[in-house]
Amino acid sequence: MITICLAQFTDGPWVKVTTNVFQKALSFYKSEFKTDVIFGYPKKNYDIIILMGIRAIVKQNLDTNKIRPFCKKLIDMGDSS
Repeated sequence: MITICLAQFTDGPWVKVTTNVFQKALSFYKSEFKTDVIFGYPKKNYDIIILMGIRAIVKQNLDTNKIRPFCKKLIDMGDSS
């Protein structure tokens, strides 16, 4: 099973829409993916962390050193995601 974290750092409408879409799509594969939605920095380990929003690292000035130790792969969505 692959663990995926959908991490939010703002409450904007785009973040809510994309989070809901990702969560709904991943829910069709419950035997393959376990998905958590969190607000803020992760506190447990995941295989993949997806930063919801558009370029969250740059726009929210996130500290990647607080994120990278908690995942194998980190995805920061861009403008064309």
